[in-house]
Amino acid sequence: MTSIASFVRVPKSLVLAGFVGCIFAMVGCGGGGGIVVKGKVEAGGKPVTNGMLNITQKIGNDKTGGTVAAKIGPNGEFVTPPEVKEGPAKITFVSPGPEYPAGYTPKPSEPAPESPYSKMKVKDEEVVIKSGTLLNVELIKK
Repeated sequence: MTSIASFVRVPKSLVLAGFVGCIFAMVGCGGGGGIVVKGKVEAGGKPVTNGMLNITQKIGNDKTGGTVAAKIGPNGEFVTPPEVKEGPAKITFVSPGPEYPAGYTPKPSEPAPESPYSKMKVKDEEVVIKSGTLLNVELIKK
């Protein structure tokens, strides 16, 4: 009895490419495959109500990896997309731009007031990210 394998010839390069593709699929190519980081941002013991956090991965001496951004909600809480890698990271705060209070009608050419968080930074910028850890971030004046 003759098998189908004896009639079909597959080039070695195609077999090798398929094997390498399977390895990349199992291990990953460096993108995605991270964890979600959740936490809360406070300033002076009160929730920060606006802005962004950037989490930049540290991959060696003075080298950084990708940066993941998370919007801070009105209750001070944030959730990152599932792209953060476990390990050392640096956290930075991006203040919201100037804005008028809700419901306020400005006079012509009146500048918007500066955010109360515009002159603030993260107290402890260097952190170690671990799966399942809630990250509490405190802002202080620059």
